[in-house]
Amino acid sequence: MQRDKSSQNYHLVRFFGRNVRAIIKERRMPQRALAEAIGEKYTTLNHWLTGAAMPSAVGAVKIADCLRVSLDDLHGRDAGTAERLRQICDYAERIKELAQHGHGPRAERAGRATPTVNGVDSKDTSRKKKPAKSTTGKKKKTPAKKKP
Repeated sequence: MQRDKSSQNYHLVRFFGRNVRAIIKERRMPQRALAEAIGEKYTTLNHWLTGAAMPSAVGAVKIADCLRVSLDDLHGRDAGTAERLRQICDYAERIKELAQHGHGPRAERAGRATPTVNGVDSKDTSRKKKPAKSTTGKKKKTPAKKKP
């Protein structure tokens, strides 16, 4: 079964395997030795490292403990990434709150919000507006009277 390469999980699985492979290569540790140390079959570990499968949480912790690194290191997260993710989540929550109260672009398109321009309510009816153009068609021209 082939994975959908556009899915976010596919990229996470590949990234995890790439990071583990880089660490064990740097330490000149054979994959079979790592598989033995964590109590997994070599083929299972190989699936994790190639991105064919993702280890369970327990498997990922075993790898991290054996290599003496954090799970964040294995997944490629650093302090900056975690902070950016928090900011994105906070921003998304704020957008949800605004949408629930009738603000934001969707509410404006639906006619529920009253957007302001330079501090003036754009739906203010006290200003004079131009009459709307007729959409029923063109006016008929009346023929000009002939001069005697």
